[in-house]
Amino acid sequence: MGEALLELKQVSKRYGKNVVLDDVSLKVPDNAIVGVIGKSGCGKTTLLNILVGFLNPTEGKVFYKGSELRKILKAAEYNFGFSSQDTSFYKKLNVKENMVYFGRLYGLDKSTIRERTKELLKLFNLEEAKFTLGEELSSGMQKRLDIACALIHKPEILILDEPTADLDPIMRKEILMQIKKVQEQGTTVIITSHILSEVEYLCDPVFILHENHLIPVGAKEGEQRIVSVELASHKYDPLLKLLKAKKLTLEGTQQRGNALKIITPQPEHVLHIVGEYAKKKKDHIITIHLGKGSLARIFEKIVKKEDFAEEHVGSV
Repeated sequence: MGEALLELKQVSKRYGKNVVLDDVSLKVPDNAIVGVIGKSGCGKTTLLNILVGFLNPTEGKVFYKGSELRKILKAAEYNFGFSSQDTSFYKKLNVKENMVYFGRLYGLDKSTIRERTKELLKLFNLEEAKFTLGEELSSGMQKRLDIACALIHKPEILILDEPTADLDPIMRKEILMQIKKVQEQGTTVIITSHILSEVEYLCDPVFILHENHLIPVGAKEGEQRIVSVELASHKYDPLLKLLKAKKLTLEGTQQRGNALKIITPQPEHVLHIVGEYAKKKKDHIITIHLGKGSLARIFEKIVKKEDFAEEHVGSV
């Protein structure tokens, strides 16, 4: 993955006895769209506020381009754009006036503001509405304006908290298209959302925030990462110990009936080790499958701590 553009190292956040984040680590690669999902109230907004420097962690550190963010916040803050769940623009100003206001707020000169406003009005399909008051815009256009204002200073990192919340399917699709265009122009994007299909379509990598911890769930679009194996001995503890000793990432394991199911972002490595293990132990492999788990299924199983499910996509 290379050096992270933005990184959390062992970050915890507490309010008195209330633990919101516990020993959370996260690497945000350059020019990615990173998705964070989780149940309502799990701490997603707190996580974003720490990432952007609005909140300080109780423990741990945040790094931007290898430097501790807290120590360089003044210099780095103009490299961040943030759009919260609630709109930040001024409803009594029209679209163009809002763009100019935020441009001045970030210290841009008139020429740059004029150029960036023109670019963003076109990118977000707001040209025909540039003289429309913010309060008169549809909810979808208001969200587009809010994101455009967060991008006026051309930040390296755009942070979006539930960008498609309360929008109808057509408006959500439009916003997703705009976000993808922003990323294609070189901006790293971090998104929280409760709409799993959108995150699966748009984001790579994806993380689940659950019980104060951040759990990686691999790449987008249902990466094949559920390994299901049945050994003749039906003894799996030694195999699991070996997999952990090899320091593979195991997002979850479950013995279901006579088979062992493993969620992992490293399925090829797991398959190789299982084969070598069975050969060494002379334990016959009855069946072994590489499965595809949708983000929705994995989210449900992690949150509800139920048995894993998979769709078989082939046998090995």
